[in-house]
Amino acid sequence: MSSENNKADAQIQAHRKQHQQQKTKLFGGAGIVAAITLVSIVLYYVLSAEPAEKIDAEIIQAEVSMSQADMAALREAFKQALIQYELNVQPSINEIIMMADFRANKVSELALIKDQALTAFAQGAFVQSTQIIEELAQKSTILINAWQAQIALHVSNGQQAFSNDEMAQAQLQVNKALALSPSNIKAMALENRIYAFGEASKLMQELKIAVSENNWPKQVAVITDIIEIDPLRGELAQTLANAQAQHDKQQLAKYLGQAAQALRANALNKAQQLVSQAQAIEPNSKGAQALSAQIYQARAQQSLTATKKSIKSAAQNDDWTQVSALVSSTLAKHPSDTDLQNYRSQAQQVLSAKQSLAPFFAAPKRLADDNIREAASSAVQTAFLASLLSPSLQQQIENVAKSIDEYNKPVEVRINSDGLTYITVVGVGHVGEHAQKIISLNPGKYVLQGQRQGYRNKRLEFTVDANTPISLTLICDERI
Repeated sequence: MSSENNKADAQIQAHRKQHQQQKTKLFGGAGIVAAITLVSIVLYYVLSAEPAEKIDAEIIQAEVSMSQADMAALREAFKQALIQYELNVQPSINEIIMMADFRANKVSELALIKDQALTAFAQGAFVQSTQIIEELAQKSTILINAWQAQIALHVSNGQQAFSNDEMAQAQLQVNKALALSPSNIKAMALENRIYAFGEASKLMQELKIAVSENNWPKQVAVITDIIEIDPLRGELAQTLANAQAQHDKQQLAKYLGQAAQALRANALNKAQQLVSQAQAIEPNSKGAQALSAQIYQARAQQSLTATKKSIKSAAQNDDWTQVSALVSSTLAKHPSDTDLQNYRSQAQQVLSAKQSLAPFFAAPKRLADDNIREAASSAVQTAFLASLLSPSLQQQIENVAKSIDEYNKPVEVRINSDGLTYITVVGVGHVGEHAQKIISLNPGKYVLQGQRQGYRNKRLEFTVDANTPISLTLICDERI
């Protein structure tokens, strides 16, 4: 608490020193009238009052009888009043002091009152100092209100003159307002409007022409320029809004019309760009939504056409695997398209036929088996219709058919023996007892069996390959 009091005392002494400097400045520049007034006030206090030492002594003596708590409260009340005055009132008083022509006598009076308050406080007359500071605040407020009212009057007169196009009178009133307060925002704003009046007047003439021509883009541009150089022309706000709305309406119709034209020309990217520009003006435009749907459909159709072209090219190149892949992905979006359905059917026929022939084509030796050869022949017949669509399938059919023919053509088999062994081809027929005999067998696997009285039987397994004659020897020569 002691440190705060010391701080407040230091602040009060600083205020008092500053006040003395301001008073000195005032006396040096306030003029003869202010000096005479100030001398009169000082003489009034000297002649009408008891000696300061006596009054101060009596006040101090009276306050000495107070309790320490009461004196501390009075001291704190003065400090707070002084701080509030310095923060909220003194800045305006300082600005008035700078304007030496505005009620210099009142300004001098305030300086004296403040000095009295600080002197009384310094002498310990806390009640008196608090009363004086309250008086100072009241009289300061009255002066500030009068000062502000005078500024407001000049600004109001200037605005009225500006509205009547009386620029000289408007400038005069602005000068008077700024003479009282150089930083007054309203006065500076009015001065800016006066400076911009010439250019704004030219633009107003351009606006009249644009209105007569029903030129909405020009109206928007001119009004925007006017407001930019004279922001206080609030009466143009609604005009600008109306012009902007009409301009937007024109632009919207223009973009939609151009988008429709681009769509008819199948320039889909340009059409979409124009629709986007229209939606930037009016996001919920029904026309823009309808055109967007048409562009989507056109793009889908365009994509379908391109895909069909790729499918046709793949079919012509006998790439039915690619045909199947393209058809499958596209049918999901266009399930009722008959062309896609036909291509799917054809691809299934070709790929199925190739799959059915693949085992026989990959391992032709299996055709030596009658059952397998019969299955291959059936597969060839089934694949024949699909082969009209696929040259590679035709080649597979030819290869498998050739293999079937080869395994249907008998092969010469030379059998050698001793003329005493009776030889048979198991499951096929008898060869008999011969030293040598040539028979014909279809390609395949066989078993040659020999028998002779008193000798052990013998069996010989062999394979007949297509177009490959073979020679076999079988003799039963092991006695039982």
